Amino acid sequence: MKDTLKNTLKRITFETLFILIAVLLGFIVNEMRENHNEQKKTEALIQTIQEEIVQFRLRLEDIIPKQEVFMHELIASIRNTDDFVTETARSILKKVESPFILAPLSFLSLSIAQNSPQYDRFPLKFKYKMARMTEALTAINGNSLKAYEVSSGPDAYTTERTKAILECFLGYYSTMINNQKYMLQLLND
Repeated sequence: MKDTLKNTLKRITFETLFILIAVLLGFIVNEMRENHNEQKKTEALIQTIQEEIVQFRLRLEDIIPKQEVFMHELIASIRNTDDFVTETARSILKKVESPFILAPLSFLSLSIAQNSPQYDRFPLKFKYKMARMTEALTAINGNSLKAYEVSSGPDAYTTERTKAILECFLGYYSTMINNQKYMLQLLND
């Protein structure tokens, strides 16, 4: 009877130990599978962001030269004070409605990524770049909005008032272009 009890205790101990090991292995395998799935999601999100970076860079490379030409036209018309008339200012400000002049920029995957659970898994260098891009994008859109607000509705003003509005617009506009160049530099890094 002592042998039977001893054998039974050994068997129960062995079975319990075996079950614990099996459960622990199950947890480990499940954790590894979840980590693998999260890593795949993270890599897919990073890939999406990098594809959008390429498209964003191409868009900036396209619109910055057009914006600079517009800015130089504006500077030339402001400097030419003798021939400066309100109609010239109005015709320039009508161009503001063109899609490339004050193009609001958005970077959808960037904002989605920063709010996703995978964000913690991004490499630190990539997070830093994303933060700088977000900051530049905020500055670009902020200056774009201010430039648009300044430029809307100058029809009722005198020539001097319109000139002051254009100069204010030019300040915001040139800052916006410089922010876009900075953003382009970030995208090329």
